[in-house]
Amino acid sequence: MKKTKKEPKNNLVDIVQPEVPERACQLRIQVKNKARFVFMPKLSAIKFNVLQGFLFVSLVNDDLKNTFEDFIKDIYKDIANKDDVDQIINDFNKGLKEFLKLFTKEQGAPRDKVMGLYGELLELKDRLDAGGIHEKVVESWHRPEPANHDFEDDDGSLEVKTTGRTNQKITIQSVYQLQSVEDKPLRLRVLVLDVIDNSARDSLGELFQEIYDLLEDSYKEVFAGKCFKDKKFRYLGPEMKMPFKITPLESNYYLVDQQKFPRIGKDTLVPGVSVRKYFVDLSSIDQFKEN
Repeated sequence: MKKTKKEPKNNLVDIVQPEVPERACQLRIQVKNKARFVFMPKLSAIKFNVLQGFLFVSLVNDDLKNTFEDFIKDIYKDIANKDDVDQIINDFNKGLKEFLKLFTKEQGAPRDKVMGLYGELLELKDRLDAGGIHEKVVESWHRPEPANHDFEDDDGSLEVKTTGRTNQKITIQSVYQLQSVEDKPLRLRVLVLDVIDNSARDSLGELFQEIYDLLEDSYKEVFAGKCFKDKKFRYLGPEMKMPFKITPLESNYYLVDQQKFPRIGKDTLVPGVSVRKYFVDLSSIDQFKEN
């Protein structure tokens, strides 16, 4: 590929012209051995490749060529004359998140999605506060991987559910969600939340920021990337203000006994019957509560 005529003084950032004129340019950034600090979410239209210490940002969907090239030119202007790799990465991350906000669909007021993510982040923060190794804690969180459970590690599986203070039931999304994996113990955490709509407070953004600040630098953007990757709720952090004040009222852990816990399993379904989701009354699982 040909280089643009305008070469940055520091030679750390460049816009690379395509070999085929109809294709979009690429943004190339020398990140050296610091690629783990770069925000690289999995996207359908934009591809991130790291090769020999360089990050290449390229377009997959040519329909967005003009928009994408405007984006990388703006990023280039902001970082081309900087000579600190850490600052370049930081500015790139901020610029990319601002760009992605333009393509994030208006979520309206996804109250249930906000509550669900808040519950998962609260569990994540509790694990970090308890002294968990940052790498293992972040890796154990399976959002947004197509897994049955929210957390999975050597000690077992954990599913997190949230509900409002007036609702005495939880929603189980599939017949697999309360099924243990490889004979590992499965626990359920239920959080009762008080949620005030249209609030000046953004409790989800505050919790996100607390975790982001708490994490070691190597895992900050891995965490942020996981928050954004969920197609059902692409969350970018405090940049996407969610007007909900959330107060945890109650938190309980339950051991999901595969024989006795009230649940619907694939092996218990009558042939010809399918279940997409079902509800479990909290009063029916009280005996499985852990001390």
